[in-house]
Amino acid sequence: MPQRYGPWHRAYDLFRRWQRDGTWVRIVTICKRSRPAALPSSRPTTVSDVPEAA
Repeated sequence: MPQRYGPWHRAYDLFRRWQRDGTWVRIVTICKRSRPAALPSSRPTTVSDVPEAA
């Protein structure tokens, strides 16, 4: 982790806090709402989606 972000455990602590208090859910909800309708919805890529993995 780049030094400018501070110690790794601080970033992890923030991530866990935001996960527990619902911050990530609010961020994703706002991003989904603000996405133009013309864009496809995002979905995670799986190994089967990558031709080189076959």
